Amino acid sequence: MFEVIALVDHFPYVGIFALLILGGIGLPFPEDATLILCGFLVAHEVINPFPTFLIIYAGLLMSDFFLFSWHKIWQNGCGA
Repeated sequence: MFEVIALVDHFPYVGIFALLILGGIGLPFPEDATLILCGFLVAHEVINPFPTFLIIYAGLLMSDFFLFSWHKIWQNGCGA
């Protein structure tokens, strides 16, 4: 457990990206809470705004694309 906390502490952008991806694919962690956390960290100058914007944008796009692709595969596979 402490190794994961140390990893996120040293690499906050990886943690933000992982939270967005995992929340986007259905884990019970809302994306809005991650965005609020990012705003808090940027306001307190823990992370830089521009890389945070890029990570948030990429994470949201990837999670939404995954859900879209998954739906298209299952829609065609089930004959619906």
